[in-house]
Amino acid sequence: MAFSTFISYSTRDLPLANQTKVLLEQSGSHVFLAEDSVLPGSGLSAEIISAIKNCDLFLLLWSRNSQSSEWVPKEIGIAKGADKPIL
Repeated sequence: MAFSTFISYSTRDLPLANQTKVLLEQSGSHVFLAEDSVLPGSGLSAEIISAIKNCDLFLLLWSRNSQSSEWVPKEIGIAKGADKPIL
């Protein structure tokens, strides 16, 4: 089973999130990036919550954009609640 990584990011930082995803996938990690599976503005779907709870690593791309994001702090809270390693 591949190592699973959830990337938390602001949509304003999508180019960086996509670059990070490519690098992680090249090293064999399965990567969840909400942009690939969740419609913008749809909030924290059950799919996102499940991906966070089932990941091996919660990778936070911290920036001014993510700091002001409505969703990133919620994702962090779910990861902390699920006792996931946060990088």
